[in-house]
Amino acid sequence: MDIEHASAILKLVGEFISSVGLPVALVVVAVFGVFLTGRFLGPIIRAHSEKHLEFVDSVKDSNTKQTSILEAMSQTLATIAEAVLGNPKPPRSRK
Repeated sequence: MDIEHASAILKLVGEFISSVGLPVALVVVAVFGVFLTGRFLGPIIRAHSEKHLEFVDSVKDSNTKQTSILEAMSQTLATIAEAVLGNPKPPRSRK
């Protein structure tokens, strides 16, 4: 960027501030900054949220598998207990 171009931009900024006032100009700059930040962070946040949803799905699958394994283990333990002890009382739940 050459000096003439920078000078022209500063002149336009000065005219904008003179026409709308400093508080309004600061608000416009802040809104524009938030917009640019959102455009930069949007793809990053979207990718992170997609990876998080994949993680949640894998945890759900793992939880389902563990539950079925525990149910099978409980049935096996009950079968063993019945074979060894005869007719035992069912185990008490810990509610």
